Amino acid sequence: MLSDIYLEKPIVIWIFLVGNLLLLPIVYFITRTIGQKKRLFDERHKEMMNQAKAKSWNITFFVLLIAYIVMMLLNYYYLHLIVMSIIFQLHCGSFMVASVYFRSKVE
Repeated sequence: MLSDIYLEKPIVIWIFLVGNLLLLPIVYFITRTIGQKKRLFDERHKEMMNQAKAKSWNITFFVLLIAYIVMMLLNYYYLHLIVMSIIFQLHCGSFMVASVYFRSKVE
């Protein structure tokens, strides 16, 4: 059930997870303070991000619908992991494209 790397060296995975959990708040606070000094988080920025998030979730909904049909038709063992990884990448990509689009529309 678990991967071979985890079974052989579980400390590697734990170091990776704990390192990410420690690094995440540090990066968040650094970007937050830099953004507040440059006044990046005003109402216009929030409106653009809300529009981008809404468009991204609309795209993700249809991708999930198609993926659900594909996973029901093809019942392979690792297909679910691959499909969910692709959906996550498509969601992040659609959010990036939507945020660039709405940003260029404002400027």
